[in-house]
Amino acid sequence: RCWLEARGLQHQGGWERIYRDATPLPAEPLFPGDPLIPVDDPVVEEVTPRTASEWASFIDAKYRLPTSPWLTALVGRKGWRHYMLKRGGAIAAVRSLFIGPDGAAWSGIDAPVPGIMAPSFDLDAMLGERLVRDGIAAGAKLFVADIEAPLPGRDGPAYRNYDRLGFKLAYLRNHYAYLPAYSS
Repeated sequence: RCWLEARGLQHQGGWERIYRDATPLPAEPLFPGDPLIPVDDPVVEEVTPRTASEWASFIDAKYRLPTSPWLTALVGRKGWRHYMLKRGGAIAAVRSLFIGPDGAAWSGIDAPVPGIMAPSFDLDAMLGERLVRDGIAAGAKLFVADIEAPLPGRDGPAYRNYDRLGFKLAYLRNHYAYLPAYSS
């Protein structure tokens, strides 16, 4: 850290890499919907070529970047699976899973990022559960993901949710950047 800072880079937070093996989850849902609000129950759908534009447009809007051409090209591509969680018919959260030929699976392309773009971690937990279940069924042997808003005590909702899904901490990756003197 001192070596980087001595060369003008500034610490900009970090991500914690987490992992789990292919141990099956319990049959009952770990993150069930609210039985008192059945009309607004969240529904997780896998993205198809028909829904790819809707999924990609949601990500574009959340990140304010024109990534749709790249994202829609991933739909149907070998190893890639993309998911949308809808509430009341509208997309509320998304996440993707890539499973390589060796069975290693990476989870990402998430929006809104819990703890950064959204205060709630519940929708991401529901998506994460579906990704793990589908990933195991598709032959994933190892899953990796990132906690993008790590907490020093590691006691926040992201940690609790990923722990319920069987994830363990691998390491913290610190981020550094050259920043102009007037930025914070």
